[in-house]
Amino acid sequence: MLSYSNVMSTLALFVALGGASYAAVTLPPNSVGSRQVRNGSLGQRKLARRHQTIEVFNKPTSARVVDNSPAGDSQGDMLVSVSDALDRSGHRVGQNQGYCVEVKPGGFGAQLGTGSATCTEVFALGRGEIHVVGTTGAGSGVGVVVGGTGAYAGATGTVTPGKRPVNGTFADTLRITVPR
Repeated sequence: MLSYSNVMSTLALFVALGGASYAAVTLPPNSVGSRQVRNGSLGQRKLARRHQTIEVFNKPTSARVVDNSPAGDSQGDMLVSVSDALDRSGHRVGQNQGYCVEVKPGGFGAQLGTGSATCTEVFALGRGEIHVVGTTGAGSGVGVVVGGTGAYAGATGTVTPGKRPVNGTFADTLRITVPR
């Protein structure tokens, strides 16, 4: 439908993209530097990022399958779990909480491995939280770090599940990048 608001928003998008495109093709390389940026608005500290790899071993403390209608392994069923997060030597360093919603039956029900689920997890560690979303069965199984709190505020990265289980724990490797 052609309305005033649709026309204006399309026009605004066109102007914004056009200006950015114009700047990208007309400005010579390395022509924007410290003299063109407001004093104190950018600096090495703000631009710097630190890379970190954290290995967590999750020892389940509770898990529950919520069997939504229809009964049995079906789309919409949920798995809710809490695990102690342990370091390599087995010391508790935090907690991992999460839930998965079964998208295609077999994601975690009776026919495990034949379906897929979409999952959300929070790794609550001593210096903050790391928030993760991902899928099981539909692809690589690698989760995406979508943010965090405390020392992990602004975190991005991935979570790769390890072999499951190892000595009653599930290993996850978090590769994150965090603003300094």
